[in-house]
Amino acid sequence: MTFTISTVLFLLLMPAVRGMLCQEIKVSATEGSKVDIPCPYTKGYETYPKYFCQKTPTACEILIKMHGVNQWIYKARISITEIKEKRKFVVTFKDLRMEDTGNYTCRIQKTGLEPSTPVYLTVKKVLDPLVISHTTVASTCTTQDIGDVTVSTVSSITPYSVTKFSNQPSTSGTALNSVLMLSVLIPLCALLLFAGVFLFFYNRWKKRTSTSVSVDHH
Repeated sequence: MTFTISTVLFLLLMPAVRGMLCQEIKVSATEGSKVDIPCPYTKGYETYPKYFCQKTPTACEILIKMHGVNQWIYKARISITEIKEKRKFVVTFKDLRMEDTGNYTCRIQKTGLEPSTPVYLTVKKVLDPLVISHTTVASTCTTQDIGDVTVSTVSSITPYSVTKFSNQPSTSGTALNSVLMLSVLIPLCALLLFAGVFLFFYNRWKKRTSTSVSVDHH
């Protein structure tokens, strides 16, 4: 019995595909938001350690790892939670930054070839950092069953609110200041106008009085 190179590669890669349900995961979000990355796996891997790593030119640097008994682990801006009854673990990445854009991997630790799913994360810049923006986080999982040669795509969209703060005054604060200034300026202008009218008529009355007195003396 002879094996071709493609057959050998298929046999070697099959455990990884069978271990993870997603062939790849694509995630798109804006900076400052939070994203949940679901990593579903097949039956039989419930007790295996799982981890999330970032791809580098030479390796995959582990960012967070779960050792098979803990159901929630938190480290810096990343946490990992396992939902055994649904056979998936979820990686939560919060306070996203532009430099977080890159290639990552959801992986199950085991002897030999480890089941894994590549994750492609894209972080987009927020256009208006002074106001509250409602961000849409899109996560797409492409699954493939080698046995039946079927491909399907499952997408999930999660709305997420992002609040950005700045040293510059907000639009609501500017509007309030304008109202306060108008409430002071309008009465002041009215008072000045009244004083001007009063002085005008007072001077006319005074001039007429002086003219009348001088005529009487003559």
